[in-house]
Amino acid sequence: MKQFSTWDAQYYMYLCCLYLKEKNRGNGIGKEIMNWVKTYAKDQNCSRMQWQTPSFNTEAIKFYKNLGAIAYNKERFLWSL
Repeated sequence: MKQFSTWDAQYYMYLCCLYLKEKNRGNGIGKEIMNWVKTYAKDQNCSRMQWQTPSFNTEAIKFYKNLGAIAYNKERFLWSL
């Protein structure tokens, strides 16, 4: 989803909910998907991609770091109504 960053005054691509079943992992499919989204984001004139994963999802964090992604710490808030 293409979004506008008021902090950077630039567009970025927000990736939501990438999930591969266990049997499909380790075959390069995740890397292929991420590279496809990266190409699409560049075509949409986005300056970066952003996504999030819980800190306990160590396998995903390892995967993202192996892609060259940089972890960006922030606080996430939820306000129940």
